[in-house]
Amino acid sequence: MAQKPLQLLSEFAAEAKLTGAKYLIVEGSSDVGFFKQWVTGADFDVRTRPLILAVNEFDMDAGQLFTLGLNDAERSRVICLALFAESEKLDSVRCIADRDAEHGVKSFTPATLIWTDFPALESYGFEASTIDTLNTLFLGGRLPDGTTVIDQASTILLELYTVRTHHEHLPTPDVAKGLSWYKKQPVFRVESAVAPQLASEIATYPRGTFSDQRSHAYGHDVCAVIICLYANVVKSQAGVRSQEALEDMLRAAILVRSDFAKFPLFQQILAWTA
Repeated sequence: MAQKPLQLLSEFAAEAKLTGAKYLIVEGSSDVGFFKQWVTGADFDVRTRPLILAVNEFDMDAGQLFTLGLNDAERSRVICLALFAESEKLDSVRCIADRDAEHGVKSFTPATLIWTDFPALESYGFEASTIDTLNTLFLGGRLPDGTTVIDQASTILLELYTVRTHHEHLPTPDVAKGLSWYKKQPVFRVESAVAPQLASEIATYPRGTFSDQRSHAYGHDVCAVIICLYANVVKSQAGVRSQEALEDMLRAAILVRSDFAKFPLFQQILAWTA
């Protein structure tokens, strides 16, 4: 099957101005699925319900990203598209970018760009009730209760997040290498989970304090940590073999809980489409 041709930004601008439709641009296909489910079930007027597109559907020059000091990644492309939409005065367009570890959040502030409230969509699920929903719906109730999961995973996620704040393009940490157990409690050495050349400086990084544990729950790290902590339960007993599959399940649990919709990201979208 032939791949759908990428849309030029100039063509997109002309289409948006001509149709008057609203467009919500997100980073990847999993984000498209999440937001499509939300807008279908939420209280959207069918006449103003946004079309949801992944940023990889657009033809964008990597040179534009480098000019802005950005690497060639989906998050960067969303930022670039938001800046283009603002320059074209496309109020019918909103772009959603993952906050990640805060890099660029204060530098890029066009009205067309909305940052997630927490590092990523998966971060919204790092709270006890959603973990319990994930456990009940997909893992057969085999995990500990949600509060225990949060308590055991939170410190690990904070250590990983701390390193990420100092290294924007950190290669994927090997969580299993840093994890051990002592008296049935997890012990984590982040120095063992990242490249050896980083180990000596990690101890000097200040650890932040957060009133909400979701604020330091970096998107892909959430399920990576859960799988490492409860590998036998998740992989062997529940049969969930990959991190990607667990992330799909976590996003589904977030949608079921629906508490996420109270946060500013979703309230801004609702106000924009009203």
